[in-house]
Amino acid sequence: MKRPWMPFYVGDYLAKTAHLTTLQHGAYVLLILHYWAHGSLPTDERQLMAIARMTPEEWRGNCLAIASFFTPDWRHDRVEEELFKAKMISTKRAYAGLKGAWMKHGGPVANAWQMPPQSQSHIRKNGR
Repeated sequence: MKRPWMPFYVGDYLAKTAHLTTLQHGAYVLLILHYWAHGSLPTDERQLMAIARMTPEEWRGNCLAIASFFTPDWRHDRVEEELFKAKMISTKRAYAGLKGAWMKHGGPVANAWQMPPQSQSHIRKNGR
């Protein structure tokens, strides 16, 4: 599923991240954006550093502050919650579109099970 936009609650973010340095903010936001776009984060430290655009030295000095927002396997509760909401909205919209198409076109069952009209020329007078 494509996710061209991400909900971002500025007040919630600022309340939870006021203690971060500018470098930590940048890394944290990049990790969240990657998470949103891909549905998860890798657990490999080198990949995380690359996503956060940090050198090994920067990562070592800032990893604990950034990791505190994630579970040990690099899951993020808020992003997971928002991904779930987005999936539910997408599913509901897909269902509504399908229902609308069915209503407009008579539904898949009505068309599939409709008996073709029989020509009278091949029916015998006794019904056989």
